[in-house]
Amino acid sequence: YLGLRPDLKQPALWQAYDKLSVGVLKLSDGCPFNCTYCSVPKVYSKFKARPLERSLTELELLAKRGVGNIAFYDDALLFEAEKTLIPFLE
Repeated sequence: YLGLRPDLKQPALWQAYDKLSVGVLKLSDGCPFNCTYCSVPKVYSKFKARPLERSLTELELLAKRGVGNIAFYDDALLFEAEKTLIPFLE
């Protein structure tokens, strides 16, 4: 619908709305830790960074919809931040 390949595990629900004030982004899926109380390892078999270009495209699309605030929805946002978060912020 927006020229992006669909993410079958977690579609971008914000695509259904014309105007938003807050948006949600994920830079990675999964978590590298295997905590006994956590369900994330059952949903995502391993930690995997999402492509930087895809995250930047999603950010641009959110900005076009008037989003002024972004919430990151990663389970391990700061894990290997030099490979995921820092390049995104630059």
